[in-house]
Amino acid sequence: MIKRQRFERIPLDIPWRRIYYRLGFADGKTALAAEQQRQIDECICRASALVQVQAVYARAAFELQTDEQVGLEDGTVFRSRSVADLLRGAVEILIMAATAGAEIMARIRQLQAEGRMQEAVIYDATASELSDAALDWLMDYVRRAVVRENKSVTARRFSAGYGDFPLENQGLIFKLLALTELGVRLNAQHIMEPEKSVSAVAGIVQRQEL
Repeated sequence: MIKRQRFERIPLDIPWRRIYYRLGFADGKTALAAEQQRQIDECICRASALVQVQAVYARAAFELQTDEQVGLEDGTVFRSRSVADLLRGAVEILIMAATAGAEIMARIRQLQAEGRMQEAVIYDATASELSDAALDWLMDYVRRAVVRENKSVTARRFSAGYGDFPLENQGLIFKLLALTELGVRLNAQHIMEPEKSVSAVAGIVQRQEL
């Protein structure tokens, strides 16, 4: 049985640079008036206060590894050359997901309904980057945890819906991680709801002895 570890709340710093980059502001290339930056910063802080990041991950051993697919110990099979490439040489797969929660999405919809589109865009960017930051946090958490096993985590991760890893695989991840326990749903198009919910797979590799 594949064991999961769930986090009710993850302590994340606001990823200011990444949020500004998502908003189209590049370091050293985009000039902002002090008042404009103050307003954006305050909006980001308000949005961050509504984000309630929850996350879960699982580790699983392989039953099958080929150039085209990987099979897990519970019978789950991911068919993707890109994922197989990522996991080549790995001894386990790391499966993870995070959600920013429903409250931030409700606020974004409210801002859109009120015609406050600039604020809605900032809230959206903040929720997106905090969700992605949660996956970074999970990878770092597992990386520290497996050191005692002389293992590490791949620098890269791969998400369903990219390349040759169809979005339908989201259903497999959803089931493996029991994401309903995080208040996440999967719609008929294999998209997770609330919208700012993300998932990915990475590899756990055996470190080489010195």
